[in-house]
Amino acid sequence: MIRPMLASLALVPLLLIGPPQALAQSSQGCQFILGFQALHALVPVVVGGCLDDQASAANGDALQHTTNGLLVWRKADNFTAFTDGAHSWVNGPYGVEARGNGQRFAWEANPSRLPVVQDPIVQTATIGKSVQGRPITATRIGGGPLALAFIGDTHGAPESATVTLIQTAIGYYRAHLNEIPVGETVYFIPTLNPDGLADGTRFNADGVDLNRNFGTVDWSTGANEPSGFVPGAGGPQPFSEPESRAMRDFLLTHHVVASIFYHLPWGGLYSEPHSVAFAQQLGQASGYPVHAPGQDTPYPLTGTAHQWADAHGEASVLLELRPDAGIEWQANERAMAAAMHYVLAQAG
Repeated sequence: MIRPMLASLALVPLLLIGPPQALAQSSQGCQFILGFQALHALVPVVVGGCLDDQASAANGDALQHTTNGLLVWRKADNFTAFTDGAHSWVNGPYGVEARGNGQRFAWEANPSRLPVVQDPIVQTATIGKSVQGRPITATRIGGGPLALAFIGDTHGAPESATVTLIQTAIGYYRAHLNEIPVGETVYFIPTLNPDGLADGTRFNADGVDLNRNFGTVDWSTGANEPSGFVPGAGGPQPFSEPESRAMRDFLLTHHVVASIFYHLPWGGLYSEPHSVAFAQQLGQASGYPVHAPGQDTPYPLTGTAHQWADAHGEASVLLELRPDAGIEWQANERAMAAAMHYVLAQAG
């Protein structure tokens, strides 16, 4: 595989970002390979779908046009990047980072002495792999010591709206960096269950419900599901699945102090005892109803991610979107802002 790197990009005309269906491969049969495939997997919404296959330029660089811009691999320094004509997403030593085309990162070649981005603020990196080897990615925005995380799509295809929500949030905060409070780092994880998303199922590729696989005091190998009690839905043991282990390890190693796990379709906020105040603040900002710990769920929940996080010192809630209501962006943007302010207030 081409090692993912790049130093500089030529300006190309700014292309409008296409609709969600533009993420699919072209009907003409083009495909992403090697470093371009890796970059597309990390930021699919940014890159879009391919319009042609990778080809070599006269100088030996590799180029590939997409629905949203141009992928470039520089032979001279072995970096890959994507540009929409005004900005570049560079897959470098710290994951995917975004900058203006008139800027360079400190680790990039810079013969034209363009302004250097001193503190990269947007990065996307793989934090784990699914059972079938698909990447689980986190986009980091901000550079402060206080970390919080917004996690979508634990339940695969039935919760694809939460993927759209998190991707929308990434795009919004890229364009509104000043809304990330100074002193905070926010992580956006569009899908924890890429196999379920791709395969059209609620479970991961092992047939496990990832939100029943966390090591809580009530974990059980059998678990309640929308269809009823399902033997084995919790997995053979807590954290038996690579996706839940990746989430656990990420929250611990990145010292996340608050998190929201997005689901649907119950339309409300659910918390555990240590996170009630957090849930109340989110509910006040968003308008979602707040439910007392252990109350109002259609069936008992075991082995859940937010319960495990709450027990390990985080403020963590389960936020359920309403059925057939889309991503409810305005309400959720207010909830995200409230979460950021909650973290600041607790630290102060």
